[in-house]
Amino acid sequence: MNECIEEALPGQSQLTLNGIEMGVRPAAVNAVIQENLLLHNAVLWRLAALRHSAEAEKSARLALDLSNGKPALNDYLAFLKKTRDLLNAAAQLAVKQTQPAADPFGVMLALT
Repeated sequence: MNECIEEALPGQSQLTLNGIEMGVRPAAVNAVIQENLLLHNAVLWRLAALRHSAEAEKSARLALDLSNGKPALNDYLAFLKKTRDLLNAAAQLAVKQTQPAADPFGVMLALT
């Protein structure tokens, strides 16, 4: 490994390089749903705390409640439809309070 670093960056063989790797990992639908609900809950709780957003808190609670069971695909799809407006309102609040004139992360585009 150090030989590769030395070749790319002469005189820098003692550098520690960090990288990122992405790949596809097959998973059962139920496992994906569970992980998505837990991530949804974690992100929306942080948003609720930072922005005092009732919509974000409600969406986080709904995700946590659903994740406590064993939701089927139809349950998860119903959850997504039910929480779309809540998520949209929470995202608008986050974008508005962060960058009034812009949406640097494209949050609003992702919700359309």
